[in-house]
Amino acid sequence: MAEKFYTLLTEIGKAKIANSAGFGSKVNFVKMKVGDGGGSYYNPREDQEDLINTVWEGNITHVAIDEKNPNWINVEMMIPANVGGFMIREYGVFDEDNNMLAIAKCAESYKPLAEDGSTKELIMKMVLTVSNTENITLKIDPTIIFAKKSEIEVLENKIKNIKVPVTKVNEKIGDVVLTASDIKTEDGKTVESQLADITKQIDNIDLSADKVTLNSSNIKSKNVKGALEELFTSASNGKNKIATAITGKGIQSSGNDSFDTLSNKIKQIPAYSPANLLIEVKRSSPITIPDYDTIEKIALDVYGKIYCKSTKILSKIDEDGYIYWQYTHDRIITSVTVKNGYVYIADWEGNRIIKINSSSGEIIWNNRYSSKYGTESIVIDDNNIIYAGTDNGKVIKIDSTGEVIWTYDKHKSRVDAISIDKNGYIYSGGGNRLVKLCSNGGEEWIRDFGRSIASIAIDSNGYIYIGFINYGIVKINPDNGEQIWHVDLGLNISANSIFVDDYVYVASSDKIIRKISLDGLQIWKYYCDYNLRSIIKRYSYIYIGHDKIVRKLTDEIYVKK
Repeated sequence: MAEKFYTLLTEIGKAKIANSAGFGSKVNFVKMKVGDGGGSYYNPREDQEDLINTVWEGNITHVAIDEKNPNWINVEMMIPANVGGFMIREYGVFDEDNNMLAIAKCAESYKPLAEDGSTKELIMKMVLTVSNTENITLKIDPTIIFAKKSEIEVLENKIKNIKVPVTKVNEKIGDVVLTASDIKTEDGKTVESQLADITKQIDNIDLSADKVTLNSSNIKSKNVKGALEELFTSASNGKNKIATAITGKGIQSSGNDSFDTLSNKIKQIPAYSPANLLIEVKRSSPITIPDYDTIEKIALDVYGKIYCKSTKILSKIDEDGYIYWQYTHDRIITSVTVKNGYVYIADWEGNRIIKINSSSGEIIWNNRYSSKYGTESIVIDDNNIIYAGTDNGKVIKIDSTGEVIWTYDKHKSRVDAISIDKNGYIYSGGGNRLVKLCSNGGEEWIRDFGRSIASIAIDSNGYIYIGFINYGIVKINPDNGEQIWHVDLGLNISANSIFVDDYVYVASSDKIIRKISLDGLQIWKYYCDYNLRSIIKRYSYIYIGHDKIVRKLTDEIYVKK
C-alpha cells in the first residue's frame, strides 16, 4: 500500500491558534526539527508533542503569508550543505516555548555529506492553513537567513541590468562620454587640474634632514640633521668617558674602541671593593704552633684536622692547637697532600715521596724516584694514584704501593704545580708551559703563556685556574687551553695559593686574600698583616698558613659602622 504524506496541526498548535483569535495572544513560529521516524515511516498524530527521533534542528529561515491565499502560512528552513548523514521522514514546526505546533510526514530523503561524494542544500517547507493569520507572528532570526544559489544568481542578473539613463551632464546632451575635465570640484576646478596641483605639491616637498622639523623635549635641535649630530656627539662623549674610566682601572682603552670592545674590557677590570665601602672578613682566633720556623703548606682531612709543614717538620693538629703527631724529615719538604686516610709528602733534594698513615703518623712507604732531582708538587686521585712533578721537568704516575706506572718527560723546566680533574686528566705547570695529559700519559695539548706558573686549581666543571708569578690569575678552557679571562693582580702567587669551589680564593704576596667569582669578578678582599703561604677552604671556613700561625676565617663580609 502506498504511503500517504500529509501535514496536520497538533492539539497544542490548534489550541494556541484558537487562543490567538479569542484572546489576542501571539503565535510565534521559531524553529523546525527534522527526524528519521525512528528508522521507518509512521503516521503522525494530533496529540503528538515531539518528533519520534530528531536528527537535526534549526531556526526557521523563511516564513510568510502566501501571496495568493491569505489563510496559508508558508514556513521554510534550509539545511546547509555541510550538515547531513541522516534520513528524513518527519519534520515539525515549534514556537519559542518548544511546543510543536504542526507536524508533517514526508517522503524519505537522504541528506548527504561531502564524505558521501555529494552535498546539497535542502529546503524543508511546510504550508499551514489558518483561518485568521492576523495574530500569528511571523518571526525569524535575521542572522540565520539563507539564500539559494539560484536566488543569488537572479539577484546578480537584476543588478547588472539596472540602467539609469543619463541624458545631460555639464550641458552635454545625448550620448554622454565623461572625461576628467568634465568633473568639477566645489571651487569650480576640474578633477584633472586638481590632480595636477596635488602632484606638484608632493614633488616640491623637501625631506632633507635639515628641513624636516623635530619636536622632542630630550633634544635641543629642531630638525633631524641637528638631532642626529647631537646624538652622535653625545654617544662619542659617552664612549670617551667610559674609556677613561676603564683606563683608570688599569685596562688601557680609547674612545675609538667599539662598544663591544669596551664591554669586553669592562669585564677584565678586577672587581675591587669601593674605597668608601670598608669590608673585612670575620675571623676566629689564630692557631699558634710552637717551634716552627715558617708554615708554608697546609692541608685538611675530612674530619677537619690540619696537616701543616714547615721546612722539615710535618704535624697533625686540631683547631685548639693540640698536636696529634709530628714527623721530622731529613730534607726540605716541598708538598703535603691528604687523601683517603693517608698523608703524602715530597721532598726537594732527595726526590722522595713518603706515604704516611694520617691517624697514627706511621710511615707506609718511603720511595726515592731520582738520585739527583727533587719533587716539587704532588696530587692524589680517588684511587690513591699519585702524580708527581719533579725538578727536572718530569711528571711521574705512581700506584698506591709506590711503583712507577709511567713517566712524562717533555716539560722544559721544573714542574711547580700539578692538578687532576674528575675525568682523570692531569694538568701540569712547568716554567711557562701548561700541559694537559690523559691518564695513560699521552699529551692532549700544550699551552705556552710566556710567564712562570706557580699554582693550578680546577673547578667542578673542569675549568682551570692558574696563578702566575707577577701576572695574577687566568681562567683556562680545558678543551683547548685557551684563555677565558685574566685578573691582573701584578703580584706573586706562590704554590698552593689558589683554592676553587664555587668561587676562587687567592692568597698573594701583597698580604691580601681575595674572593673572586668564576666569571673573574672580585667579591671581597681582606688585608692581612702577615705573609701568606698557603690557602684552603672547608665548608664556609678559609684556612691560611703564614709565618708560625694557621688562621681560620669565616667566608662572610659585613660593612663596618
